Amino acid sequence: MFERFTDHAQCVLRLEGIEAQRMHHDHLGTEHMLIALIREPEGHGHRALERLGLDLRHVRQAVHAVGTEGPQVDMPDALPQTEHFKHVMQAAVDEARKLGAGQVGTEHLLLALLKETDGVAMKALQKLRVKPQDVRDKVLEMIEEEQAAA
Repeated sequence: MFERFTDHAQCVLRLEGIEAQRMHHDHLGTEHMLIALIREPEGHGHRALERLGLDLRHVRQAVHAVGTEGPQVDMPDALPQTEHFKHVMQAAVDEARKLGAGQVGTEHLLLALLKETDGVAMKALQKLRVKPQDVRDKVLEMIEEEQAAA
């Protein structure tokens, strides 16, 4: 499945696991994806969040404020995904298809995160007073800019 993801999106998928381990979580959740998106500086997801005034420090603080840090435990090699995370992964593929993209990019991951309204990532964005429609508008604006430049 991951061959359909851009190099930047694949980097985000790797960073998610690192973030989950850093937070001592025994699962992959939307919060890890949000942090990973802001950590991948070459992706459209990062740039859209940055244009909205967010940075890694703010996102991490918001995630910690609405989530919990787990106990120090031995981490399995492959972390199980929360249902919210699974929905986001499928929605990212759908977003890429709807927008006519050949591959799933970080922008599609970010757009998909917005649809999972009960996930920790959305709660963190709400804490940061970031409106989902503003994120969506920024991502679509960036896609249009890229297409116009091509």
